Amino acid sequence: MIHYKRFFYILIPLYLLFKFIPFGLEQFVTDIVSSGFRTMGFWFYQQGFTFYTGAGSFVINRDCTGILSISLFLSLLFSTDMPMKKRLFYAFFSFIFFPFWNGIRIVLSITLGNFDLLHFTLWFVSTFLIVGLYYLALYD
Repeated sequence: MIHYKRFFYILIPLYLLFKFIPFGLEQFVTDIVSSGFRTMGFWFYQQGFTFYTGAGSFVINRDCTGILSISLFLSLLFSTDMPMKKRLFYAFFSFIFFPFWNGIRIVLSITLGNFDLLHFTLWFVSTFLIVGLYYLALYD
């Protein structure tokens, strides 16, 4: 059973923590995007967290790392009654999975064109991934 008050008590401070304290996720996502561009044969020039492409320039910032997805997922996970060992396993997994997914989402949004439409559409996919992973954690 999910405890709704606990969900919001966890979500807001957790998101703010991820938003304002660096965890190195920007570098992880930048590496994924760079590898994705190379794999797809997409021309780019990279300087730090900024990518210059034929479609424009794009900066990888904290919001590009999946911190909102991680915060939502962890809030769901820790506001639900389940064994702590299971919670910790899925929490650790989320720190790898969601930044990796966001890197893929960025690569697809930029390389396939129409950034705004793809970026928005793939956000819905992210929502399904959060819910799907939560469902998996509940019934695993």
